[in-house]
Amino acid sequence: MKRSFYSITDLWASIIIEELVRLSVCDFCLSPGSRNTPLVTAVAENEQAKYIIHYDERGAGFFALGQVRATQKPMVLICTSGSAVANYLPALVEADNDNLPLIVLSADRPPELRGSGANQTIDQLHIFGNRVRSFVDMPCPDLSIEPSYVLGSIDRAVSMTRGSNAGPVHINCMFREPFTPIGEQQEFSSYVNKIEDWLKNDKSYSHQSISVTTPQLHELEKIGQQLGSAKRGIVIVGQLTSSSEYTAIENIAKSLGWPLFADVSSQLRTKQTAPAIPYSDLILSSEQFISEHQPDCILHLGGRFVSKNLQQWIELSNPPTYIQVNQYDRKIDPAHIVTTKLVADIPMFCDLVIPFITGNCCDKDWLQMFLSANQGVSTLLEMKCDNTKELTEPAIIRSIISHIPDRSALFIASSMPIRDMNSFAPTVYFDLVIGCNRGASGIDGTIASSIGFFMSTDRHAVLLIGDLAFLHDINSLYLLKNLSKQVTIVLINNNGGGIFSFLPIAERNDIFDQFFGTPHNLNFKSTAEMFALQYHSPRNMSEFVDCFDHSFDSSTPVLIECQTDRNENYIFHREIREKIIAILNNKAD
Repeated sequence: MKRSFYSITDLWASIIIEELVRLSVCDFCLSPGSRNTPLVTAVAENEQAKYIIHYDERGAGFFALGQVRATQKPMVLICTSGSAVANYLPALVEADNDNLPLIVLSADRPPELRGSGANQTIDQLHIFGNRVRSFVDMPCPDLSIEPSYVLGSIDRAVSMTRGSNAGPVHINCMFREPFTPIGEQQEFSSYVNKIEDWLKNDKSYSHQSISVTTPQLHELEKIGQQLGSAKRGIVIVGQLTSSSEYTAIENIAKSLGWPLFADVSSQLRTKQTAPAIPYSDLILSSEQFISEHQPDCILHLGGRFVSKNLQQWIELSNPPTYIQVNQYDRKIDPAHIVTTKLVADIPMFCDLVIPFITGNCCDKDWLQMFLSANQGVSTLLEMKCDNTKELTEPAIIRSIISHIPDRSALFIASSMPIRDMNSFAPTVYFDLVIGCNRGASGIDGTIASSIGFFMSTDRHAVLLIGDLAFLHDINSLYLLKNLSKQVTIVLINNNGGGIFSFLPIAERNDIFDQFFGTPHNLNFKSTAEMFALQYHSPRNMSEFVDCFDHSFDSSTPVLIECQTDRNENYIFHREIREKIIAILNNKAD
């Protein structure tokens, strides 16, 4: 590393970025500004740093979130001072809830300008509250402060993004003017000689190891006995972070002979794997079925899940044994009924506990009842959704999964798209990776997150999104120019908040449409033109399938806008569920 710099500010910014790179944190998302000039320049001059620029800090935060979600590796956000840093809050909330390692490097005014009424100066101290794992208020660069302090602070902050309490961190960097690296360079040899060893190599200044929690023998024995003695057990698979978890989970479910309820965010929901029950959400619509099928043991692997029906069934059943295993030390227990919480690597746990599962007392008909119910639902959906000519939202969901190419990446927006995908998606044999923002389950930043997610894969890219989520983040379509791959966007436009039609407030005809349905009466053809997207607006399922299939041959991003009716969508969903309930109740009788 060089020893000549334009100023002490230039030096500090350079060693901050260099230390991040040495810690294998090489990806940066930059937003233009003035006060962050030293950091942006340091990134631009570091040959190992990779960067992308987004002028909107809110979108930048969600872009980084998507990339981190895909790679599980830290990414750095750099912004100027003032309201710019505040725009990262929604993405930081999501990163906090989903244990994602985002690093915010914000520029700030020096102490003498804080609380002075100076322009573009806000209180940035602990602006993200307890949503970050660490906050560093980096002092203004000063020759009286050892460079080892700067390096050690970066090392500590990065280490806090990992482990069982992984999550975002915030490093707030105060800079005094002049902070633009121009003019004549100065020699800082006597100052940097204090970190001579660091200068001579390419290693980080210090290193903090990340320990993997290994379950204790007595814990494994106890859990093995509980699993083996259960007569009616369920394996629930919530959000997962690694493909290494899939096989281990399938193995333990087969060993137990229990139904496997996999959430769409687990990657297992759309895979053809026994003993999975892909339509568990729809099966649990039947009050009679759930009252007659009460589990006595639940093994919950991974994070949260989407299905409200599943959560209500768990609460109603209140099983005597509810074992939850997750690599993160975070409570996921809305009903407060988890009896054993184990913080551990999931594949390690599965491999270690299987030999301790003794005296398997599982009811042999238990799994078959769910498989039979699942087959009944599958047959109904094939008849009602796969053969329809009308452009219905469940049919669109099923067609996407049926026609998406092998080795694809699908990002799904929150609200109705993720719920419909969890409920109606068929299963496939090919390789499909699914991404979604379910930490806080908001619709904001979906376009930016999807592009960040897609940028980190070499797969076909498909975004499924609703109209309000699309409007929420429309400026992030600008980021598509950074992708070297084709992207297909399936936009379901039901002219407002379709999910609210499923809530009790929909019965208030006097206020519902204006205050909750919020119709915007827009189509997005002109948006496609603005961002150079190929545009299609299919009128029926045949046209949709044709547009979707041909989109993967396009040389430009494709927007397929499916215009549906909110009320008709609600009626279709209701009719499907009523028919499913009738089928399940007849089976029970």
